[in-house]
Amino acid sequence: MSTFVFLDLEATGLPSAEPEIAELSLFAVHRSSLENPERNELGIPVLPRVLDKLTLCMSPTRPFTAKASEITGLSSEGLARSRKAGFDGAVVRTLQAFLSRQEGPICLVAHNGFDYDFPLLCHGTPSAWDTLPALRGLDRAHSHGTRAQGRKGYSLGSLFRRYFGAEPSAAHSAEGDVHTLLMVFLHRAAELLSWADEQARSWLHIQPMYTPPDSLCGACASLPSPFPRFALASHDPGALSHPGPCMPQGNSLLPGFHPSPSFSINIMANYAPDPTLGARRPPG
Repeated sequence: MSTFVFLDLEATGLPSAEPEIAELSLFAVHRSSLENPERNELGIPVLPRVLDKLTLCMSPTRPFTAKASEITGLSSEGLARSRKAGFDGAVVRTLQAFLSRQEGPICLVAHNGFDYDFPLLCHGTPSAWDTLPALRGLDRAHSHGTRAQGRKGYSLGSLFRRYFGAEPSAAHSAEGDVHTLLMVFLHRAAELLSWADEQARSWLHIQPMYTPPDSLCGACASLPSPFPRFALASHDPGALSHPGPCMPQGNSLLPGFHPSPSFSINIMANYAPDPTLGARRPPG
């Protein structure tokens, strides 16, 4: 993997509410910045000086649940007041342009990505790597499965507090959570880079969170994907599932876009279910 694109999204609710994306943030970092992270005078990792950022807000057609609005600070009214469009072709083209600037192959990275971000992204785009099974698996390997390891919290906030002894900033905003995710990654960059290299799989294994009505499914199919090829990594091989109904098949998921052979996208999800949170996370 040459470039790691860390991402987070905020949505209108939990999977049971068939949510829609309302905010999306991506940080693109070259592998060299992760292999040799910058540090402050105390030896603590800091964000790479060279990185690309993209944060977008969009108006969903579904209303926010009360809990999602409370957690994220977003509302349908606020987004409409700011005249934000929905997840449309302009968003897809923006993502295409952002990703095409990065050296490939690319690895998408999200926390709890297999359970939330990636299945939800399938409805607007097709694909990624989850950091939670990775971190949980690495800790299990180091502790040899002791009880102490099992009691650790693996929410993004818990990991940040454990690694840095401080509260993460701007929690439950997409950009704030991507910042936290990147800092957590930097703390264990060498191990996680090796994990990503070994665990990458195709994005075509990601199944959409839910099957939308035919009209929505047709709209999805009409949008070109910003992700030409994907792969994902999971600590649990059983997490891989078959392509869902809204996902294009094949290596080229981007009509009219012809990337170089080195341009591919992989998926890394850094998540294993945290027993303190249940099987599904709240938005953000």
